[in-house]
Amino acid sequence: EPAHELGENVHHKTECEEWYERAAGQGHRRAQVRVGMLAAARGDVVEAARWYRAAAEAGSRNGAFNLGLLLAREGSEPEAAVWWTRAADAG
Repeated sequence: EPAHELGENVHHKTECEEWYERAAGQGHRRAQVRVGMLAAARGDVVEAARWYRAAAEAGSRNGAFNLGLLLAREGSEPEAAVWWTRAADAG
C-alpha cells in the first residue's frame, strides 16, 4: 500500500535526499540541481528556486534551465528568459 494511504508522512526525507543535500551544501552543482528537483516535486517552490539558483550561479546550465522553468511557471517570464539565455550560453 502507498504510504499516504496508511496515513504516514510522505514528505519526510529519504537517506538519499539527505546525502544529496550534504553534497549540495558543499557546492556540488549536480546535487544542487537534484535537491531543487526534489523540492519542486514536494511543491516547495522557494527551496527549489534557492537550489537551482545556487547551481546556476556556479555555472550549471541545468540549474539555469530549471530555474527558468520554475520562474516561468510562477509568472516571471522576463527573468526566466535571462536564465534560459545563460543556460544556452553555457552550452
